[in-house]
Amino acid sequence: MTGDVTSEKTWHDALQASQECFSAIPDTIINCAGFVYLGQSPHTVPSEDFDRLWQVNVKPLYLGVKIIVPHWVNNHISGHFITIGSISSQRPRPSTVWYGASKGALDTVYCITYTERLVQSDNVKQATEGLAAAYAKDGIRFNIVRPSIGNTPM
Repeated sequence: MTGDVTSEKTWHDALQASQECFSAIPDTIINCAGFVYLGQSPHTVPSEDFDRLWQVNVKPLYLGVKIIVPHWVNNHISGHFITIGSISSQRPRPSTVWYGASKGALDTVYCITYTERLVQSDNVKQATEGLAAAYAKDGIRFNIVRPSIGNTPM
């Protein structure tokens, strides 16, 4: 299936396709879409790139929660939502400030799975007050994996 992770219709279509093809609601969602602009000074990033960062890096989490989680709750499914974040949320680089900020937004709503140990208690407090805390009573888990820098075609 081809879709747009920033489109609510795509999320509905994906859920429907899963139910039709596998006769089941998916119990694991992996959100690995991402966008990063070419490194540049924060004041030179075009508005279109800034908007796209938030649409691609943050909105799919919202849509996934809005569309998938109610099915998990209503059907007593202990779902697992995993998002690929970025170490840039904790170690921003001068040339990708807004990218790091968009990935940092994900940190505030998750119970974090660390790619390295962090001892900053404020980050842990923020994360545990997010989605993981909101849906723990339903057995739904939310994790974020924050890989470091990599040489990819992005």
